[in-house]
Amino acid sequence: MAFITYTAFDEERFFKEDEYVKNKSSDSRSSFERDRARIIHSSAFRRLQGKTQIMNPGYLDFYRTRLTHSLEVAQISKGITLRFGIEPTIVEAISLAHDIGHPPLGHSGERKLMELMESHGGFESNAQNIRILTFLEIKTIDKDKSYGLNLTRAILDGVIKYKRLLSKKTKKGVYEDNIEELSFIDPDFKKEQTSIEAQIMDWADDIAYSVHDIEDGIKLSLISSGLVEKLSDDIIKSSLENGISKDFVCEELEKFKGFLHNIQKSNPFERKHALKHFTSFNIHNFIKATKLEEGQNKRDYTKRYNYKLSIEKEAKWKVSILKDISRILFINDYRLEQLRHKLSHIIQELFILFIQEDARKYYPDDFRYLWDMFDAKNNDKNRFRLACDYISGMTDNFALKLYRRLFSPTNDGLFDIV
Repeated sequence: MAFITYTAFDEERFFKEDEYVKNKSSDSRSSFERDRARIIHSSAFRRLQGKTQIMNPGYLDFYRTRLTHSLEVAQISKGITLRFGIEPTIVEAISLAHDIGHPPLGHSGERKLMELMESHGGFESNAQNIRILTFLEIKTIDKDKSYGLNLTRAILDGVIKYKRLLSKKTKKGVYEDNIEELSFIDPDFKKEQTSIEAQIMDWADDIAYSVHDIEDGIKLSLISSGLVEKLSDDIIKSSLENGISKDFVCEELEKFKGFLHNIQKSNPFERKHALKHFTSFNIHNFIKATKLEEGQNKRDYTKRYNYKLSIEKEAKWKVSILKDISRILFINDYRLEQLRHKLSHIIQELFILFIQEDARKYYPDDFRYLWDMFDAKNNDKNRFRLACDYISGMTDNFALKLYRRLFSPTNDGLFDIV
């Protein structure tokens, strides 16, 4: 078992906070516990309750949002850390913040913003995480410069999945404008190493997606034994491309179809119990499938790179198959395709409006302040980035209401205060 001790390097913040903040006599929390609190109390975290996982929030109470997903990832991450003696507060905080940069309207919103920003510095939800945590979520300022939540190095490092600069070629990474923050977070970022805490969060994220999307899909009737049978060739093809044994994927599909068949003929109580057992049984097994191995590239100033999270091959394969099932079945549902078309259109129309040179009048006061600060009227790059920041921070319902107010020919929502 590995007991990782954290150093002053891990606890350092980009902006050195004043003595009053550092030495609150009544505050017995660690630096990492304070970071977790900062994330939970942030408006960006609260807005996750209004951002889509599969269905729009409010469609039915059962289905997950980005907020419930983040809470589930935090819980799974904690289960993994307790196996290895790693400080759970750090991984919980990282998990709570890992989706904070996701835009409204699910993957449709993300894909459309990526397309619209492709020639203007790019958009990527992980890159937006860092921009929010180090700038947009204003808690710490000095001389009119925002340091965002001013989290510790260890927490910020755990949130970064791709330690490179975002470009048309790389597609994943940190915005070029955040090179200073990236250099602080990891002075050796060009090695592209991820901390053990980031590795744990990433596996917990995969577990949560694979299991909970299946659960939601079954409840939505988007996943059934008949549909899995109909699209099994596509699922097998995708799994083979991911290096999974054909015998393994065929065996797993047969077991899964049997599970679905049993659920479909069960009464409501039995169905609910079977779904819950499926979820908890798989999460437990996927957590058990992990172990720590000694890393090859250790560093003198921190122990967060000393270990590598090793995951059993069969567990990786099963998670991949479950993700393929939900992805392929959701993609092939015409109702979701119609919804994706509509949501992409809404994001595009809002974006086109907010990148106009006279768009300042449409922004709320805090973004008008940023507009003036960055001379957005005369600076195309800053104007596009500001529009991206504003739209990506919206909840689903806020984006839909704002679209109706701006573009609907009826008086629907005309006098609503957005």
